[in-house]
Amino acid sequence: MTKAARVLAVAAAGGGLLLLAFLLRKSEGPQVPPPVAPAPPVSPAAPAAALPRRPPLPPPRASEDAEDPRIRRWRSAVARHARSEVLELQSEFLSKEGEVRELLTALARGDADPRVRAFTVGVLGRFKAPPPEAFFVERAGDPHEYPRTSALEALERLGTAACLPTADRLASGDPAEAVRAAAARAAKAVRSR
Repeated sequence: MTKAARVLAVAAAGGGLLLLAFLLRKSEGPQVPPPVAPAPPVSPAAPAAALPRRPPLPPPRASEDAEDPRIRRWRSAVARHARSEVLELQSEFLSKEGEVRELLTALARGDADPRVRAFTVGVLGRFKAPPPEAFFVERAGDPHEYPRTSALEALERLGTAACLPTADRLASGDPAEAVRAAAARAAKAVRSR
């Protein structure tokens, strides 16, 4: 019996079509890919249009590595409850207001950790030239109670009559007791000026 006849007999006996295809392919000998023609050499003087085009690289992603090292340290110190490092960085931020104002403002608005947002709002409230009152009113609407409390503490020192609607609303209706107390103190301080 020839090899091909044996293969057909196995396939007919229920060996399956896959086995048949495999055996037939094996019997043809080793599969060698066709040769690939080498690419023509490109001379250095060739015009740019003759060079193969690559897709443009995506813009670099903003990463923590690109972040200001002081901000990385600040986040880490707040997360670790490293009081002495937090106080050291706070002093540095207060002495370099102009340098760090934008960094801290962005951090107070967008950091994922509510404690970092709260501590940052607190530092901004101690600046000699703090952000506008509207910034602290905005931060009093933060979803977490810590940044809301820090914003109201800043408004207690810096607020004007413009912040009273927000302070009164939070004093009477915020779900967090600490926020209600800070809002009441802020409203009282503003009214007494």
